[in-house]
Amino acid sequence: MKEKAEKYFIIGSIALMVIMTLIGKYSYESEEKKSNSSDEISQQVEMDQDYAISQEDVQVDEQEAAKKELVRLVYSEGRNKSDNLNCAIAAVVINRLRNPNFPKSITDVIYQPSQFISVYTNTLVEYENIPDEDRKNVESAVDSAFIGTDPTDGALFFYVKDDKDSEENVRIMKQYEYTEIEGFIFLRDYPY
Repeated sequence: MKEKAEKYFIIGSIALMVIMTLIGKYSYESEEKKSNSSDEISQQVEMDQDYAISQEDVQVDEQEAAKKELVRLVYSEGRNKSDNLNCAIAAVVINRLRNPNFPKSITDVIYQPSQFISVYTNTLVEYENIPDEDRKNVESAVDSAFIGTDPTDGALFFYVKDDKDSEENVRIMKQYEYTEIEGFIFLRDYPY
């Protein structure tokens, strides 16, 4: 997580430096260019635009990085089961983004301490290590969650039913509203 935060900080810093440099350059050159012809000014602006990093480009890169992190989480948590289960796990992350009690970025939701077993046990599979066919399936499920598909009906938490003893499962299922998908229990409230 620290490496990713540093990566985002570096990308943001570079983009900010480029923007600030361009602003400073335009401010400095504006006085100097008053005496230049309008053709020379147009040529300089075109050249500067060719080298500028746009904020939109940075946002697209950040969105792609966040999607890759979500694909990693879904693959690692879902144990490579069905598209419906993958979509459900992705939907939990999206639901948390909409909830004021959780962080406001996909990466922050994923790496919030003690939330997802594959993160805190350091078993999150690297994006590049996910087999191509599995990665395509998970990406499709994640895309479905992004456009609003939610088989969990608004769940914010989940666990694997087999990871709890039967008495604990009975208690949770009696006390909380839940959706069960392929041995995973999806809850709208935290059971502890």
